[in-house]
Amino acid sequence: MAGCVYGRPASRHSELLTIARSHGPTSLNPLYLQGEDAQDVGALGYSYLTNYDSRDAIVADAAAVVLTIANGGISRDGKRIVYHIRRDIKWQDGAIR
Repeated sequence: MAGCVYGRPASRHSELLTIARSHGPTSLNPLYLQGEDAQDVGALGYSYLTNYDSRDAIVADAAAVVLTIANGGISRDGKRIVYHIRRDIKWQDGAIR
């Protein structure tokens, strides 16, 4: 994706991101998106508990660690999982908890 704007360029420290696409997504709510829209909007605007690296290995994103039985995140019977969220995550209300 590439972005362009007309007029005065944004400052170096701007929080504005402009993305050019051939069509706009149907929504910015990931619950209503499918396909390419879901990938693009999700990747730019949202974190996931886990994600994949360039070798398709699972890596922590918003989660503090990737869950395993060994680290206690997954119960031995596989019926219970417990995620711990990183402490530096910025929530939608701007709070860092």
